[in-house]
Order: sequence, then C-alpha cells, then structure tokens
Amino acid sequence: MQGDILNFVSAPVVGAYIQKANVQAGTPLLGYELFPSKRIGGMDLSFIKGKNSNPVLARPVAYDAEIGVVSRTSFEKLSSEMPQFAESLILGQRDMIKLENALTLAANQNDTVLVSALQNYYDDTTNLATRVWARPHQLAMSVISTGKVTVNTDTGSALEIVYSDDAWTANNKKTSAVAWASTTTSTPFTDIQNVIEDAADDGVTIVRLVMNRDTWKLLVNSKEVKDRYNPQGNLSITQSGYSSYLEDDLGISIIIENRQYKLTDGGANQKFYPDGVVSFLPDGSLGSMCFGTTAEEIMAGKGDARFSVTSEGIGISVISDGAPVKTTTSAVAIVLPSFELIDSVYVLDITVTA
Repeated sequence: MQGDILNFVSAPVVGAYIQKANVQAGTPLLGYELFPSKRIGGMDLSFIKGKNSNPVLARPVAYDAEIGVVSRTSFEKLSSEMPQFAESLILGQRDMIKLENALTLAANQNDTVLVSALQNYYDDTTNLATRVWARPHQLAMSVISTGKVTVNTDTGSALEIVYSDDAWTANNKKTSAVAWASTTTSTPFTDIQNVIEDAADDGVTIVRLVMNRDTWKLLVNSKEVKDRYNPQGNLSITQSGYSSYLEDDLGISIIIENRQYKLTDGGANQKFYPDGVVSFLPDGSLGSMCFGTTAEEIMAGKGDARFSVTSEGIGISVISDGAPVKTTTSAVAIVLPSFELIDSVYVLDITVTA
C-alpha cells in the first residue's frame, strides 16, 4: 500500500493545494494585486523604473528653421539577485503507518477515519502553502512602505534590497505636520491632502492609500477629522462612514491592510504593513511579483524525486527515502518584486513632525 500512500503525497496534489489555499484565504493578498505574478528565467531581476511625470511642452519653431533636439528622459535600471525561500514537510514512519492504516480501513470498511487522516495531513500542507504564498506579500508590503525589501528571519538577521535612492527619499517620502499620535493637535486630513497635491504637481494621480488599522484609528480619532465630519459631536459615525467621507472628499480609496504573520510556529504576531506610515499609490499595478527558475523546476521529470511547478513558479518536490522510510515535501520560491513605478509612490511618515 506504500505506493498508494505516496500517491496522496504527490507534487501535483501539493501544488494544487498551494494555488487553492491562496484563493480560500479570503480576500486576495494585496501584494499580488499590486504586483501581479510574472515568470522570469534564472535568478536575477532587472527592471527599468520610470515615472508618470508632467509633460514637457514642445517649443515653438519658426518655419524652415531647424528643429531643436531634446535629450531623452533619463531612466534607471535596477538589478538584484533574487532571494530563495523554502519550507518542507516530512511524512515520517509513524505518520506513514497511521495513513496506511487509515487507507486499509477505508478500503475494507469504508471507514471515515481516512477522511480525518487526510484532513490532518492536508492541514500541514495548507500550512506549507500559506508560508510560501505569504512571503511575496510581505516583500510587497515592505517595499511600498519603505522603498526597500526587508527579508526578515527568525534568527534576527535581515537581507535588505534597496529600491529607493536619495532623490526618491527627498521628494517622495513625506512627514506629518504633527505626529498623528497627538490626536488633539495632529492634522492627518491636511497631511494626506498635501501629499496628494504634491504628487499631482509631479504629474502623478494618487488613487489609493494603504495603512494598517492602528494608523487608521489615529486618523479617525484626530480632532481635525472629528471636527470636520462631526463638529457637534452628536452623530454616531461608523468606521465605514468615516472611510466613505474621507474617500469622497479626497478622491481616493483607503485600504486597511492588517494581516499578520509569524516568523516561527508559536512566535509573536508581526504586521505585514508596518505602523506609522501611509502609502500613496497610483492606479494599476506597481510592478510585477517576479518568480525565478527553481532547481525543482529544472529537475522536473529527472531523477527519483517527483517535481511540480505552479503557474507562478513555486517549485514543489516530493522525495522518498528508504532508510528510515520517509517522504519529504518541499516548496521553494525564488521571488522578488520589480517596482517600475516606485517614483509614482509616496510614503507619509506619521510619527514625526515636519
């Protein structure tokens, strides 16, 4: 029956679960919306960043005169080796025996133990899928809130890939007039309005704001916002009501990104989108979530291991060993977001005073 057991732990089945888990998680992860998945070859990422700037007017030229030559708009090419992320699950001897027994009972008695056994197993697989899918979202939230990708780990070390430069920091990174934590004197509506207007002066139309729930609370609890929408204090305005008022007044949509993750099982919750900042985004995608070629993809169809690759490029391998008997399922992704529209993204730091 071992062959039957291994059929349940196949690379295509695990790959299907990984794709299904992202859909069943509820609202699709924002990172994949802002950076749609894209397959690229190899493990190196290069992209050209640009900006939706104001047009330069053509100069008047007299008839029969030579037409002046203008310089090409400057651009910058960014390159980086993409990091690799991997997780694995092991179906060891004890679990294999339990699953074997469940399959035997199911075959002989039509026993529902099989259903329970498989559910227990696929809980682990869903956990693996969630880990793989969550990392690109973390990369996306990091880059739109800081201008760099921070790959944090449970060991305390972190890899940083910087997308921003001094010009972006000087022009696109803003600070609040008063820290939003001082809700009696802060002016978050004015701060937001100023950033939107500054972007418009640069030729960029802001259509979305991203913040987490704690930052949102500072916004709606500020005296400025309360006086604007409830000056007498006699109205009962819900959170969605404040959101509607602000969106209508500012001409934008507000996205509250409050999902959390852990670096280890049982570890502390951490926010995908950090406290203290607001991201101002133009319409459409900001770049691509680029998945490189994994060794698992290269080995697909070769050797004893069974390999599968999801449409995005997550490599799934299932390797069976004989001493001791075990099956190891691994998910590997080489991934990094490109960020062609970084110069059209603005970040407001609400923790400091301008």
